[in-house]
Amino acid sequence: QDIFEISLSALGSTLGIMMLYQSIIIGLNYMDRETGFYTMDFVGYLKDLVSKKRYDPYSAMSFTLDSSKEMKDFSALLISQLPENCEPILRNDHEIVVLTSVRERGPLIMVMEDVKSLCEIKADCTLRKKTETPAVFMERVL
Repeated sequence: QDIFEISLSALGSTLGIMMLYQSIIIGLNYMDRETGFYTMDFVGYLKDLVSKKRYDPYSAMSFTLDSSKEMKDFSALLISQLPENCEPILRNDHEIVVLTSVRERGPLIMVMEDVKSLCEIKADCTLRKKTETPAVFMERVL
């Protein structure tokens, strides 16, 4: 800016805003609009992050509804109960798998019990085995 006497700050700000907007749009492409959960297409993105060692799930919670008609109401309930850094993935029209970085069963059971107290649903949790890679774990739970 001092050398060319041209202000580049507006250009830099514009590029930054465009990059933020692009990342938001990419994230929305992986989301189910009705429920707000990620679709199974998101799994490919997560596998790419796992291969780059930027994502490392240690556990998963699975929730199964009796029918797909209850999914919209349940999605709002589940999102309100989930802590940060959880990836709720819509496996099919009545099953959700939530990938987490929690390494112990206790906190998972607490979340599942909170959800089960508000809604009649089948819930289970799975921990990654010590010898299991994140990619193999994701294949097993998804």
